[in-house]
Amino acid sequence: MNDYEIESTGVQINHEVGKTLVPIDGSPESDEALKFALETFPETEITALHVFRLPEGYWAAFVKSEEQFPQYKSLVSDAEDLLKVARQKASERGIEIDTMATSGKPAQTIVEQAVNGGFDQIVIGSHGRRGLARLVYGSVSESVVRRSPTSVIIVRHAGDTRDSETPPAITTSNRPERVQCP
Repeated sequence: MNDYEIESTGVQINHEVGKTLVPIDGSPESDEALKFALETFPETEITALHVFRLPEGYWAAFVKSEEQFPQYKSLVSDAEDLLKVARQKASERGIEIDTMATSGKPAQTIVEQAVNGGFDQIVIGSHGRRGLARLVYGSVSESVVRRSPTSVIIVRHAGDTRDSETPPAITTSNRPERVQCP
């Protein structure tokens, strides 16, 4: 069916998946997550989501709407391009997907969209940052796992060889069980 070998974290769930949310940002990691979702869950309703960040603080005091932010049009155009590519990748596999772009803080917005949209699971790529880079840039996938009341599957890029002990895809279950991500 696919080239992925999913190793269990010990928590198993048996539920039907009807809707899958796949956050994308144009990185190889998010491309891998979309590929994983398309190959593993082709029968589900898949939605690719791109969240772009607008300036905060100082800039926010001078604008009345998002459209007035510097580079807003550019961010929206970039989002549309990413989502067009996602639709093309799905179409090549004979799958039609929904797409959505919105502004916000990525982890928070991903979880909000999953809850408000009635998604059964989130499939998200992980950059696999460690150490200082993780402290500086944070981990969107880790934050999504911590906040999400729905199942989350974290997919690593196939070229990520930093830790051969960690499986390429880790699935977490519905709450109340918790699974730590590597």
